[in-house]
Amino acid sequence: MIIAYYELQLQDDWNREAIIDILHHTMGTLNGGGTLAPQQVTAGIALFDEEYNQLLQEGIVSESISNEFSAYTDFYVSEGDVIREIDDNQPFVLSMNYHWFNGHAVAVIGYTGWKYNDGGLEYVELSYIIVHDPNKPGEDDYIAWNDWTSAAASFITATEV
Repeated sequence: MIIAYYELQLQDDWNREAIIDILHHTMGTLNGGGTLAPQQVTAGIALFDEEYNQLLQEGIVSESISNEFSAYTDFYVSEGDVIREIDDNQPFVLSMNYHWFNGHAVAVIGYTGWKYNDGGLEYVELSYIIVHDPNKPGEDDYIAWNDWTSAAASFITATEV
């Protein structure tokens, strides 16, 4: 979901499936799921553009990509991290243990919260994060802030080439 956010030319159905297949390979989730560790997300994102470009040279995919991707994982997700990344138009991956999901990963695309001023400084207190969940394609989902047993954020950087 985040790759397609930066690579608009890959948002059609065929290319979306190609992205998913490549990331299954680079993240090591080819054979039927299981849990997805944050380190797998980071490693998979870092290898994506190299593998995609190899498939482009082989004629398997036909659209060029305009970014190189890198990622790092933070095992403490703060409200400030979410606000900064979303306000800077940089969606990120949240890997979490959440109620019935262990190691589930979603793309964080927004937040809701209460804004207030204190002596001229504006503060935001998060209520919900807005996510795209691969288990619910095409739908926004809302998760109450900090409503997980553990979480890690994989922050992705797209550098134009």
